[in-house]
Amino acid sequence: MPDIAEAPCLAVRDLTVRFGEFTAVQNISFDLTHGQVTAMCGLNGCGKSSALKAIRRLLPSTGTITLSGTDLHTLSEKQIAKHIGMLGQNPQAPDQMSVRELVSLGRFAHRSALGGLQPYDHKTISKALGATAVSELADNTLGTISGGQRQ
Repeated sequence: MPDIAEAPCLAVRDLTVRFGEFTAVQNISFDLTHGQVTAMCGLNGCGKSSALKAIRRLLPSTGTITLSGTDLHTLSEKQIAKHIGMLGQNPQAPDQMSVRELVSLGRFAHRSALGGLQPYDHKTISKALGATAVSELADNTLGTISGGQRQ
């Protein structure tokens, strides 16, 4: 398998998601390049969330999805989680959890089975909080922030 860290890129080809007879996503294709911000826009119910869930292997789909040229279906969940994080529309998290603790869950795939957060993890968490402009909320609990801030 190629070193994913060398050229992180997600390529989606002819992705289709069906729920029985209903087709939620039909034959979409796109590339995501490292370092670029990409938005998936569309009307309510057009399949954006279904497409993202299929890419993350949370929904069955047809088509091809590759991460740096490697078929996503050949990678372990931990390998995928190191490169693709997803926070759903309505994340279920305890109101007593802090924003920082929620963000730290994104480091789970980078830790050893019994290992805790390392200094690099804390730097990465701080960087993510800053990139999303929520650093000032880091120590607030989820139950004390607004719905928009949670998103």
